Amino acid sequence: ELGADCPFFIENKPCLAKGIGEQLSEVSLNISDIYLLVVTPNIHVSTAMAYSGVVPKQPLVSLQKLISEPIADWSMQNDFEEGIFSSEPKIKALKDKMYDSGALYSSMSGSGSSVFGFFEKKPNIKFDDCRLHLQEISL
Repeated sequence: ELGADCPFFIENKPCLAKGIGEQLSEVSLNISDIYLLVVTPNIHVSTAMAYSGVVPKQPLVSLQKLISEPIADWSMQNDFEEGIFSSEPKIKALKDKMYDSGALYSSMSGSGSSVFGFFEKKPNIKFDDCRLHLQEISL
């Protein structure tokens, strides 16, 4: 009854997930003293809408290599963003606002509509019509 990606959330350690989210391998990732802000707008993105606009791209560098770099140098791209941002520009505005407010890295989470950002300092950002979750990470 649970989603296949649920094992990812059982242990409090960074992992790479493969398959449909059930194949986990632990990775070395130091994100201690980093703030994670997740913003969920009052916008529904249906699974059908998300997948109808996605164009999967092959990454130039492996995710395992990318996450060994400082967060500010991460160049990961969520392939869902292009299609979602064109139909829901307010979600793109959330990501832009994260960067404008000092995010080291920001991305849409999965197929949307939440957007997250990593910050060195506790962010003080106001978002209209959104739920916010701020967590100081201590991994």
